[in-house]
Amino acid sequence: MPNQPINFFLEDISYHLRDKTALRKWLNTSANNEKHKISELNYIFAAMVI
Repeated sequence: MPNQPINFFLEDISYHLRDKTALRKWLNTSANNEKHKISELNYIFAAMVI
């Protein structure tokens, strides 16, 4: 399975996302199981300012 560009960004928060490699693998496997392919996926974790 080729590496798909799945990125994780943190904006103005202190959060540690554990095991990004396992999460990327799970996302790709889930997409493949549904007969889809991830071409690019960006997760942005940000503080919510009201």
